[in-house]
Parts: sequence; structure tokens; C-alpha cells
Amino acid sequence: AVLWTCAVLYGVVGLVGLATPAALAALVEIQLLTPTARVDFGAMYGGLEAGLGVALGICARRRSWLQPGLVVAAATLAGFAVARAAGLLLNEGAAPL
Repeated sequence: AVLWTCAVLYGVVGLVGLATPAALAALVEIQLLTPTARVDFGAMYGGLEAGLGVALGICARRRSWLQPGLVVAAATLAGFAVARAAGLLLNEGAAPL
């Protein structure tokens, strides 16, 4: 259930990032002022996350891939959490979300 939850969440965020990158960026006070910025943001927060969601979904369907999928999900979530925590510590006044 944990891996399916991660797959769905990554997939949904990825689809939102692909469909409406400016709206997703606005949630974290990022302005996408140029076409290049919109393309790059859509690729990172749309394509990459949607792809990760698909990959985790595939891992969740195959019993022998369950453990590697959980490792990938844990590593990506831990990396995100550590980077956000470090950013909050290094950037006074940043909103924690």
C-alpha cells in the first residue's frame, strides 16, 4: 500500500506539473517568466515525477520488485526532505509549506 500511495502521489503531481506548470510553481512562490523556465519546470516537476510514479507503480505490481521500489521511494522522499530542511536552515524566512 505504501508503494502504491507513493506511485499515485508522484503520478498526480507529475501530471499537474505537465498540465499546469505555472500553477504548481506558484504554490512555492516560483515565477516561470520565460518559455525555457516553463519547459524546464515541466520536465523536472512534471515528466520526472510522472515517470517516477509509473516506475513505482510497476514495482508495486511485481512482487520481486517491491523491495527495490520501496528503496527508491524512500531514497527520493528522504532526499527531498533533507534538501528542504537544509534549504530552510540556510535561507532565513523561507516558508516551510
